[in-house]
Amino acid sequence: MFNKRIVCRYCFKGNAIKKHGTAPSGYQRYLCGHCKRTFQGEYIYNAYKSPEELEKKKEYLNKERLSLLKSLSNIDKPGMVN
Repeated sequence: MFNKRIVCRYCFKGNAIKKHGTAPSGYQRYLCGHCKRTFQGEYIYNAYKSPEELEKKKEYLNKERLSLLKSLSNIDKPGMVN
């Protein structure tokens, strides 16, 4: 039925999971037959990401911000007041 095993994020059982449409984000939704709750296999929202994943994203954005600030500070346009 499924290629990867889906486990309910609420009751942690996986033998009664059924597909339950798609979320507005386009990700597959599932319905647990045990606890009768719905959930997604993947989330795009930061609240559902692991702390390690959020830390990696934060480090990447900080590097990009520093790179942008450095490149902007090297621009010397005539007529600009420092």
